[in-house]
Amino acid sequence: VNGNGALADARDDANQRQWAASEADAAKAEGWLPWSSDPWQFVGEAQLARGDRSSAAQSFRTAIEKDPKDSDLWQGLAYATTGRERRQALAEALRLNPRSPDLISLAQELGIEPPAVTSSAPGQKGSS
Repeated sequence: VNGNGALADARDDANQRQWAASEADAAKAEGWLPWSSDPWQFVGEAQLARGDRSSAAQSFRTAIEKDPKDSDLWQGLAYATTGRERRQALAEALRLNPRSPDLISLAQELGIEPPAVTSSAPGQKGSS
């Protein structure tokens, strides 16, 4: 099994809610794909699904080190943490993906005002 195969197995396991198998396959994938955030994301999601928020938070932090521009990783960290770290992770996820219904909903649950999103196209100024 190569890294992509192990990652596909982790995804299949997660889709079937087989969290221990997903985590094990993701750990195998990490050995083949040490530069990728994907294995760590699957590990974090499996840990979160099993209720191990502390380990999930660390897995998402590791994934973020590898890909800090992935809003899904910041969202995972927001779900895995509490307090200030949760608010900071959510703010970064919203900065990266301000139109995400899941992120907007989480922000509302936490009493955080989502950032205003303009409808202007890139390179154009919004109307005043």
